[in-house]
Amino acid sequence: MPITFEGPLGPQTTEDGHIIGGRYSIIVDSNSVFARPDLHSDFAVSVRLAGQWIDGHIRHNTEGRYAIETPKGVYHGYYFEALDGSVCGLCVGMWVRLEI
Repeated sequence: MPITFEGPLGPQTTEDGHIIGGRYSIIVDSNSVFARPDLHSDFAVSVRLAGQWIDGHIRHNTEGRYAIETPKGVYHGYYFEALDGSVCGLCVGMWVRLEI
């Protein structure tokens, strides 16, 4: 049976609370680092944008200083790619749902 995590994005941290730059976790329990599933490239997630859940995947490009160039612009680091191919940068505080 899959487990669903839903909550705002926060910075990925080490066990002693240090922030790992450019990586994200879902904050399920703000008092526990262990209740923060880390998001990795190719994870299937849903992101809440404009009041709607949009299905897609977490992506990360390791070429060109973590940038991807699309007709709509350049995206750096981790980003969200919707099933229709549109992209959105990830931001701390965005609501994300992950099933594992």
